[in-house]
Amino acid sequence: MTEQSVVVKASSQMSLAEIEDFLSNSKIPLRISSVGSDGFPLVSSLWFLYQDDSFFCATHKSSLLAKRFLLNSKCGFEVAADSMPYSGVRGQGIVSMTLGNAQQLLEQLIQRYAIDPETYLAKWLLSRSDDEYVLCISPNWLTAWDFSSRMKK
Repeated sequence: MTEQSVVVKASSQMSLAEIEDFLSNSKIPLRISSVGSDGFPLVSSLWFLYQDDSFFCATHKSSLLAKRFLLNSKCGFEVAADSMPYSGVRGQGIVSMTLGNAQQLLEQLIQRYAIDPETYLAKWLLSRSDDEYVLCISPNWLTAWDFSSRMKK
């Protein structure tokens, strides 16, 4: 039996395996909160990959999000649909950032979110890859909810 490396809260309605399956199959952007110098959170939406117990996203080096995470690496996050039946995953964690070398991650995100690589958007994103931070979100804990059973007709 392997030790679970991500803490799943006891109140979670999904196991770690179910959470990982949900995150792997979701094409919903991750909502992530950063804390400003005024102490107030700001929520941003980012495309993500979940692998090796971490979330991976990209943000431009000049973004407010990058500036905030350079000062305070704590975050809250959520991946949840806005339509019924409601289900999702949320948690808190620590963000580490690496500048440059975002090309591979951006290519994976473009594929994951079904963006045609020949579109202006895809080409524009890839052209800026050296100026992008790769964000690695290491969750302190996760929890999940699934209201499918109570929302059936």
